[in-house]
Amino acid sequence: MSEIAQEWKNESEQLEKAYKAGKIKAYERAKECIRTFSKMRYEIIYSKQYNKI
Repeated sequence: MSEIAQEWKNESEQLEKAYKAGKIKAYERAKECIRTFSKMRYEIIYSKQYNKI
């Protein structure tokens, strides 16, 4: 979980920098997409780990 949380933090910081530089117009939409993707990725990784037990 901490590895994924760190990835989300890094992605979020990169997105915010790009937004502040005026590179991303649809900031909230992009952030929501990344949040959803991160959640799905976590669920996939978690289910794989759970199935090994």
